[in-house]
Amino acid sequence: MQSRPINNPPGSVNPALSSAPATAADAPARTSGESVRSTGNPHGLPTRVSPRSSPTGSRVSLPSSSRAPGTGASATPNLRQAANFFEGIAEKPSQVTSFAAAAQGGNAESLMFVARNVNPNYYTGAISNGIGALMGGPKALRQNCVYCSKAVDQNLEALASGTPAKFWVATDTSAANLPHENNDPKAVKAQVSIEEMIKAEIEPGRRGIISVPQRKAKDNHAMNVVRADSGAIHVIDGQNGRLYDLSNQLDQQDFNTTFGHNGGPCMARFFDTGEAPKAPTQQSLTEDWVRV
Repeated sequence: MQSRPINNPPGSVNPALSSAPATAADAPARTSGESVRSTGNPHGLPTRVSPRSSPTGSRVSLPSSSRAPGTGASATPNLRQAANFFEGIAEKPSQVTSFAAAAQGGNAESLMFVARNVNPNYYTGAISNGIGALMGGPKALRQNCVYCSKAVDQNLEALASGTPAKFWVATDTSAANLPHENNDPKAVKAQVSIEEMIKAEIEPGRRGIISVPQRKAKDNHAMNVVRADSGAIHVIDGQNGRLYDLSNQLDQQDFNTTFGHNGGPCMARFFDTGEAPKAPTQQSLTEDWVRV
């Protein structure tokens, strides 16, 4: 298991899934009512937008195979189907044995293992990005949160299937973009927490990738949500090795203090990516989980 701080604040740049080159983060907030164009935020999402330019159109209805159960036309596309979903991530065979062992220990242990091990370039990436910043690149030391979120989702897919025979990590340390197509950003309001928005967007028994604003930074941060059938929510910040259990009062407070409305118009996006992992039963521990 990689040793590094797990409470480090998120990086200020949010990476991703588009082949378009990532650019610097959005400009500071403008005066109310002024139109602000997206400048290619590393999330592909302007975190500060004019109220008049905020998207208001309806979501595009998807084929039933692309929709989460019960969500109808309001469901967002499954970004796992994107042609470049596997860019910036790779398998790490040396972690498979430990991953399978963590999976046998239950959801809490397996989710913590995933959170702490999907970003092997936590330190080296920061050094590389620091050098890039001195040469005029993005100033955030850690920029690969979306690559980390893709690797996390691959591992959650393995857990959900009951066969954690591979382990995925982020290999790219740079910024990228989340897809824009058929996904409406949601306005983040000061009186509504990100936790409440997650409950509205990710159904029980499902998991997803989210892009949400940080209270002390102007850029969004990409993470993963696992929502149990009971409704309990875990948020995995793979870039920073952090697991938030929102049923735990301290984790909940920390999460809601770190993420949310940041003083100006800001947006969030939610992508349903599939079924949430189930807690292993005694039978599954001996029959379904792959032992390696």
